[in-house]
Amino acid sequence: MARPIKDTPVVTGKDAEKFAERLANPTLETKEEKAAAKKAFEAVKAISTFML
Repeated sequence: MARPIKDTPVVTGKDAEKFAERLANPTLETKEEKAAAKKAFEAVKAISTFML
């Protein structure tokens, strides 16, 4: 039988401020990062076989 999932802890203080700031101002990926992610996705897709 699985263990119960614990509640997510509440973020407070400076951690909460940093979290809110990063959420409000996300960093954008560069073209190189996007290309690398797409290349990795295509490589995994090429070797994956899913049967539905």
